[in-house]
Amino acid sequence: MLKKLITLSLLLLFNFYTYLNTAWAVTFDLIAPSGMLQRGQTVTFTININPEGGSLTSTIIGLEYNTEYLEFESAIPGDTFESISTEEISFGRLLISGSNSSPITSSGVYAYVNFKLIAENPGSTELCAFFNPEVTPTPQPTTAPNQPQPTPTPKPPVSGTGDFTSAVTATGAMIGLLSLAGYLLTRKK
Repeated sequence: MLKKLITLSLLLLFNFYTYLNTAWAVTFDLIAPSGMLQRGQTVTFTININPEGGSLTSTIIGLEYNTEYLEFESAIPGDTFESISTEEISFGRLLISGSNSSPITSSGVYAYVNFKLIAENPGSTELCAFFNPEVTPTPQPTTAPNQPQPTPTPKPPVSGTGDFTSAVTATGAMIGLLSLAGYLLTRKK
């Protein structure tokens, strides 16, 4: 009976520990057009998304492009999100936001981004790359309409505290269960 209890406890602890160490992330891949490209041609970059086991109803990604060679034209949704919106936050930097009425759980095409090729000379170079956007919530007015609005103070990001706390908690639980099992085994003898 005691061996079954210990085995069950260790199995439950292992499953709990595995769950805590599961990474929930979203990955994006940028697929460049292939073949020979010519000045004046519209070129389409494909952005693929993989929710990696999670579910999403909205997400955002930053796309930086070389303005010496490309001119942004449009972005259209792929097969994962119903709508895509694009905001140019600075010259050569776009935020591409996707939203859906129901969560997506599988990978697919996030968006197609169209550019006009404006390069003067042939050659090869990096044309586009992702960047991680710093998204801050829009402050809501808390004062009367004609009063000055308070400026929100950004909080610095905290990295790793949740994962570290979870790992310490799981490790402590495992040590506690092993100690209890050892106590029960030595008490019986």
